[in-house]
Amino acid sequence: MEALKQIVFTEAYKAEYLTVGTKDFNDLAPNEVAVKTVFSTISAGTERANFVGEKAVSVFSDAEFPFPRTVGYSSAGVVAAVGSAVTKVKVGDRVATYWGKHINYNILPEENVVKIENDNVSFEEAAFSLIATFPLAALRKVNLEIGESM
Repeated sequence: MEALKQIVFTEAYKAEYLTVGTKDFNDLAPNEVAVKTVFSTISAGTERANFVGEKAVSVFSDAEFPFPRTVGYSSAGVVAAVGSAVTKVKVGDRVATYWGKHINYNILPEENVVKIENDNVSFEEAAFSLIATFPLAALRKVNLEIGESM
């Protein structure tokens, strides 16, 4: 059994590192991967909005979003355990994770975990791989091409 510790916004202007449960890595779903977090990135706008208690920051929702709140985008770490059907990574692999949380162990579907193939890529660099795609998505939404000026 592993204790799961996570950054939680418990109220406006208050973040705490709390034990939020436990997980037996022997009970992973067949497609799940448990990753011990080494580095987790933040999205300044999203984390700030949650920290100060703004409404849901999704462009798809105008709903109230009560506390406690947990967030996260991407991180990097080491595979601690894998489900029985996982084929792309193994225990001990260095990986980047997508759509995880700011937590000591992210439990994610295999498709949200990518092996870091190059040993010269640091955990810090790998952790930014998902969040680094956001500006490119914005450029595409406004129909700019790379190299074009506004």
